[in-house]
Amino acid sequence: MPSVPRAHVPVSDALLCRLPAQQRPLIHSPKGAVPRFSDITDLLSHFLGTADGAEMLTVFDVVAAKSGVIVDDQQRHDLAQQLRRFLSMAVLRAEVEKQIKSQLTDREIEIMRMLAIGCSNDEIAGELGIKQRTVRQHIENMQLKLGVQGRGRLVALAYGLEVLSASA
Repeated sequence: MPSVPRAHVPVSDALLCRLPAQQRPLIHSPKGAVPRFSDITDLLSHFLGTADGAEMLTVFDVVAAKSGVIVDDQQRHDLAQQLRRFLSMAVLRAEVEKQIKSQLTDREIEIMRMLAIGCSNDEIAGELGIKQRTVRQHIENMQLKLGVQGRGRLVALAYGLEVLSASA
């Protein structure tokens, strides 16, 4: 049997999902083979970097059609540009959130969550079975890592970046 390049092997979607990631073929786009993306942020970032105005209009048209929205041509172009800006901000926010989460330990995130619900250092120490001094040190470390001063700003940053969500 002749060797067929991986990118051209016809595979059904049902079979594709059974293959280990490294054996899956590349996804094809009109602009050539594109590697699989690790998450939606990577996918959107790639799309925003390569999509032209017509492709952005297509995305807007799909969203509008699914929403049952009808707009005139000028609104369509304006809203497509707003969609591009919105998606760009969402990608930026996700990248910043990922970077911040990667700087914090699991314990620091746990302490940040407890700070956000109003726990005192004493309550955090008791709940986690550590000393107050250790809690204070974790808070200082988080402030240094994230470049914020004060407990309130630390909690505000956590809320703004959704570090406090259950999946963090």
